[in-house]
Amino acid sequence: MAEGTRFRVLDEHVQSLEQHLHELATGSNKRFEELHLKIEAMMAEEQSHYEALCKDSATTTKKLEQLMEVILNHQQLSSSKDTAGSITQERRILPTPNNSIREDNSSYQLHSRPSQQLPLPRLEFPHFNGDNPKNWVRRYEKYYEIFGIKEQQKLEVAVMHMGPKVDTWFHGYVTERGVMSWEIFAQDVCKRFDSDGLRNVVEEFNKLTQQRTVEDYQEQFEYLRSRLLQTASQFAPEYFLSSFLSGLKEELRSAVKMMYPRSLTQAFEIARLQEQNMAAMLKKSRIWIKNPGSATLSNSSKEAKKLSKIFHWEKKSDIAP
Repeated sequence: MAEGTRFRVLDEHVQSLEQHLHELATGSNKRFEELHLKIEAMMAEEQSHYEALCKDSATTTKKLEQLMEVILNHQQLSSSKDTAGSITQERRILPTPNNSIREDNSSYQLHSRPSQQLPLPRLEFPHFNGDNPKNWVRRYEKYYEIFGIKEQQKLEVAVMHMGPKVDTWFHGYVTERGVMSWEIFAQDVCKRFDSDGLRNVVEEFNKLTQQRTVEDYQEQFEYLRSRLLQTASQFAPEYFLSSFLSGLKEELRSAVKMMYPRSLTQAFEIARLQEQNMAAMLKKSRIWIKNPGSATLSNSSKEAKKLSKIFHWEKKSDIAP
């Protein structure tokens, strides 16, 4: 009789354990489904946020382009109305721009109100120390155009803004060549200080990859691209687009390529938005995993870690065992 009682007690205990295990399994599955639904909701919210950012960015870009066009047209009109002052015989060499305002019937209007004449900004004369001579010549000629420097005075003004290395070369150059025009000097100075510039720029451009943020990478990329475009070599737009995409970080590269950017401008914008999107998802995922509510994640920590790899999370999430 005692033996039958023990068997019955054991049987009831086994049934109780089975029921308890069944409840644990059911609860674990339910918590995993809740986790899956929350992640899907979070992804949908981020996608909506990304689309809104794209729309706002496109609108802002269009407005900035329109504003820049109005400002450039206004400055061109102002330059045509102003007359350049004469060069003084004292310390000043460059003429002071005439800031007088003359209104006529063809003045520009912005938002249905007549705009005021914008004075020319204070511009620093470009100093040349031997680096990037083609860019220096381009800025020099633009400066001459704005301030109305005469052709025969261009070289005289340029001499006063040369670094020691360039100044030493220039004195030997003048002694050997004598008097020459600005055009000839510009060609010779580019040949002298940019003999191996193209090779170095191409090598640096091909090695360029993203190390920090997309903005830092874009600045370096645009600088080297500008140096390449100043040379006589021909580079197709597709070459620059492919180079920019290949230099992105691995976790960003695939996401940007999936959007099929057709130009560098689109690639720049998409890369920045994807970087912001991934940073926001990473921040939200860490907060949610650390404080998921009343439910525990003891039985689904492995699944959460797998999901973190899918979304390219850079660091392992802190999940309590």
